[in-house]
Amino acid sequence: VSDQLGSNRTRFPHECLAVVGTSGAGDDGNKLMLLKLSDLNRCSKKKDVDGDDSDSDSDSESDEETDDPPTLEHLSLSHPSGGVNRLRVMPEKPIVATWSDAGVVHLFDLQSQLALLERNAGKGAAGGMSGMGGAAASMRQSKGSFFDYEGHGCETDGTHELEETLENLRFEDPFEDQFEEEEFVDDDDEEDMKPAAEPTSTPAASAPSTTVEGAAVQGWTPLNSHKLSQDERLEINEEAYTMHHALTPEWPSLSFDFVSDQLGSNRTRFPHECLAVVGTSGAGEDGNKLMLLKLSDLNRCSKKKDVDGDDSDSDSDSESDEETDDPPTLEHLSLSHPSGGVNRLRVMPEKPIVATWSDAGVVHLFDLQSQLALLERNAGKGAAPGMGGAGGAAASLRQSKGSFFDYEGHGCEGYALDWSKVSPGRLVTGDVQGAIHVWDVEAAAATNTPSPAATTPPTKWSITKHYQANQSQSVEDLQWSPTEATVLAAGECGGMLKIYDTRQKSKPMISVSATNQQNIDINVIAWNHHVTNLLATGCDDGTLSVWDLRTFGGGGGSKKEPLPLARFTSHAKPITSVEWHPTDESMIVCSDEDATFVYDLSIEEEEDAKAKPTNPQEDIPPQLLFVHCGSQFTKEVHWHPQIPSMLMTTSQTGYSLFIPSNL
Repeated sequence: VSDQLGSNRTRFPHECLAVVGTSGAGDDGNKLMLLKLSDLNRCSKKKDVDGDDSDSDSDSESDEETDDPPTLEHLSLSHPSGGVNRLRVMPEKPIVATWSDAGVVHLFDLQSQLALLERNAGKGAAGGMSGMGGAAASMRQSKGSFFDYEGHGCETDGTHELEETLENLRFEDPFEDQFEEEEFVDDDDEEDMKPAAEPTSTPAASAPSTTVEGAAVQGWTPLNSHKLSQDERLEINEEAYTMHHALTPEWPSLSFDFVSDQLGSNRTRFPHECLAVVGTSGAGEDGNKLMLLKLSDLNRCSKKKDVDGDDSDSDSDSESDEETDDPPTLEHLSLSHPSGGVNRLRVMPEKPIVATWSDAGVVHLFDLQSQLALLERNAGKGAAPGMGGAGGAAASLRQSKGSFFDYEGHGCEGYALDWSKVSPGRLVTGDVQGAIHVWDVEAAAATNTPSPAATTPPTKWSITKHYQANQSQSVEDLQWSPTEATVLAAGECGGMLKIYDTRQKSKPMISVSATNQQNIDINVIAWNHHVTNLLATGCDDGTLSVWDLRTFGGGGGSKKEPLPLARFTSHAKPITSVEWHPTDESMIVCSDEDATFVYDLSIEEEEDAKAKPTNPQEDIPPQLLFVHCGSQFTKEVHWHPQIPSMLMTTSQTGYSLFIPSNL
């Protein structure tokens, strides 16, 4: 029963009102009881060795902490006909409706009883109600219901099934994902409408400005929705995100990577902060550069307000996070890229050394330690030209110093490169003519490489040509084994997935066709760092596959090609990026030109769904958890290694940083 003590009460001791209906033997066991429970204190705090409370002092300062037991006062009303099957209280005033097991609906007005409880607060002795451990007052009233209705002619507990009609539709599974249609609104309509998009799709398509007000707004996903016309646009549904920020750069970027910081792992408290390095591809030398980004004040999405103006979310997050509506802060520093645009870049895991593949066929190495120190010293200073969209402050610091090592041995451009996480400083690069080169730090320079604390980068590298494809098939992506220092995987044009051992030059140890059709290129691959026998491939035909390397064999015996553990064919555009979650072994993210998709492979498909024939490009897999749309020609997506479930994407239209609300 609602009281007049206010909403959102957090200070102890608490007090509440409740009404209960009993079912017992005879008239005395069937009644309505109004309960007033007060002095509801928190559980006693544990004492530490010094006798102090182990909790913080903030709660003890605001609450009157006592060990007194709670107080119960109650008042009984006779229930005219049998036991109480169910009762409900009117929201506006204390009128109670009850269903009796004799088939009668009764209405009770508790206003006078509430007033009587208030006047007699704390008086009398307790009888008939025990278990609270504190004081109790019992006051019996004979007055019962003020209205009785016998029109049903039978009893009910509200649980019997009604016949299903158009007005009374039942859901077979209340926990099943629901896809709701939304309504189009005119662009000039200033009313703040938040479309309820489908759980796995974050944006909703709004109508063109000529659409008649009231037409249907639809949740949109590139997997099974119509192709957007030129006068349609996507509008984000912020409720699908815990955090979402977008940045618009001066020049587009094909590739980026996160830079590890010293703020710790598994960070969940807002606002977040992260470091990233991006490589741009633009017109002239000014458009081709390496940019070190520091993004701070990354707050969560604004919470919805209820009617009373309170946050609809719980108070726990607001107590632990510094919640503000301030926009994020972007600070960035530019380094010139010596030769053309950046095709791909990767950051060494142990220290901030960046390897880039240029479209002029040169591999460059950059050391960002001094730039990181400069960003730290100039934090928050200056005004930002050239990079907008963050909505907050930005500082731009330009450095002319470029790479410390350049390698032209490939003789053509490439995209594939990867740093080993097992052997510090070891790099592999692959080009469009099928050559794979392995980089090792020479002994004289090795002392500068393995330690993350080293202040100078290695300057001497031993680079060997490990493999050359016979038919000059482009090596599109390379991945070192997460556990073995000499083993790496390669995805090639033509659909070949190959496993190499650097101790055996000039030929792969394993070679399999990893596509549905012949001559379909493998664009990207990803090796699972937790379940190391799993490797994912993303292909030019939009197929995402997960392979068990134990089924590949060693080349002696059966010629039969292995089958993937999972294969998703819903994507209509080429897969451009794929990466396993850094801590969840079954979660993987991929991108195509239209969107970014998060899958959870631990979700199993129901048997009836397997038997049902579907069009692969119209079916949404049950493993699909989240879809991020709105970017044009997405090129890469990465999980942040230190902030759980935070993702960043780069596309033709800019960068997005977000945390899905369902992860």
